[in-house]
Amino acid sequence: MNYIQRITAGLLLLTGFSSYCFSDNFVWRNIGNVPGNKSYHSSGVIGNKIYLIGDTIDEYDPLANTWVTKTNVACQGYAGIVNGKIYVISRSSTCEYDLAQNTWSVKSTMQIPRPGFRVVVVNDKIYALGGGTCTQTGPYDSTHYPSITEEYDPVTDIWTIKGDHSISYGASITVLNGKIYTAGGGYVAFVPLWHPVYDDDFGYYNTETFNGVTLKKMLESKGEASMVALHDKIYVIGGIHYDKQDYRSWYALKNVEEYNPETNTWFVKSYINVERWRAQAVVLNDKIYLIGGNGNESQRTVEEGSLVPDQANGSEAPGLHFGAVGPIKKKIHELKKKIENSR
Repeated sequence: MNYIQRITAGLLLLTGFSSYCFSDNFVWRNIGNVPGNKSYHSSGVIGNKIYLIGDTIDEYDPLANTWVTKTNVACQGYAGIVNGKIYVISRSSTCEYDLAQNTWSVKSTMQIPRPGFRVVVVNDKIYALGGGTCTQTGPYDSTHYPSITEEYDPVTDIWTIKGDHSISYGASITVLNGKIYTAGGGYVAFVPLWHPVYDDDFGYYNTETFNGVTLKKMLESKGEASMVALHDKIYVIGGIHYDKQDYRSWYALKNVEEYNPETNTWFVKSYINVERWRAQAVVLNDKIYLIGGNGNESQRTVEEGSLVPDQANGSEAPGLHFGAVGPIKKKIHELKKKIENSR
């Protein structure tokens, strides 16, 4: 073993071999700002444009890197997009926005009105999961979510109760291959002060039978993370972590955890540039757009994440982002290239 190889081996031991084993081929770059200090509840894609839904509906064109406000929102809530139309759903209303006609119309409401639910779209149907109110439960006041899932059919304008299932407070949600995946979240404790208690749970619901399946836990407990599916894998991005032993100890996250359904395994894929939680994540043209959220600088920023050729195949990623342990990993990368070039 030569000098460079010995140094490389030592650095690998310092950082932990598993930390270097992750394929650091997911590059994130800042591409601009959200107009104004806006907070969005939902997001989605129509054509080649991204739509952010909050107090307004804003359209983002990634090619031109431009923003346009399309309309004010008629009824605020979580939203889903079906066949080019945006459905905004609250505890007491459902409103449809026709982008082509620039018109709003009122639709039927959920059977069980409730706040705090989450919305996803599967096979042109909209699913509202969970939701609830605060109740007293012994030593802690916790936010409990009724085990309710309702399905909305935009064609018939009918809501149907589909299952006896719930989603945790602050959980992330996405869809892959017709399954609804949920990650993290937990409950809210009010003693001695208000604070969330997040876990690392992960699993999915099958929309045909709505049987819940528990999968391998994430690498870190978190809530309010962004989650998307890309190339048959799931990415949990950022979020916020609370220490279960000390509610005053918390921090925002920059790591991106990748889940492979084929192997039921997790590993750290990369790191975003700015730690954030409650950000909107959208997939368009094989790229992930991470928009806004909470954090030191993240409320107005937009990051674009894209896959590049794996270094293991001999190609180097331009502008490679090495994350929180960047200097050590960068040195390993440089030494690795020197070894390859010296052979």
